[in-house]
Amino acid sequence: MNGGLQNIRRLKMAIDLKSQSSMSSLIVIIGAIIGIASVFITWYSVSDFGFTYSMTGWDIYSQGKDFNGGYFIWMPLLTLIFSVIALLSGLVYFAVRQKAINLISILFGILIIVAAILYATYSSDGDSLYNYLGIGVYLAIISGLLVIISGALASKAE
Repeated sequence: MNGGLQNIRRLKMAIDLKSQSSMSSLIVIIGAIIGIASVFITWYSVSDFGFTYSMTGWDIYSQGKDFNGGYFIWMPLLTLIFSVIALLSGLVYFAVRQKAINLISILFGILIIVAAILYATYSSDGDSLYNYLGIGVYLAIISGLLVIISGALASKAE
């Protein structure tokens, strides 16, 4: 019984949101959730003559066979995977509180941004996807920035 109370006290201390590192870790979690959500929001949108055609990142990945095998079809899936890992690192930080966890957050924040930029810069037949970006790509980049900055602040606070 006494061991259970000690574990509860340790958990309470780990989730003390008054500390800068805990707040930064919470922002890592929020940024990662934004990254996860961005995959299910519009990544491709084209409008002509009052008609708009758009696809979510998940649609692009799941219907990838229709795009003649361009590498860009994998970027939404990679964004999702990197965001889930960033989310887990933010959650683990509350229990472990080690600087290495913050470095993992920073690394996966960078990878989220790289995946979104690789998607945006893909060009085929002289036409770049940059001209047709949906808000999901921008949210993925913002997500990566939040994860990087918050991970760095948490690391600095230690």
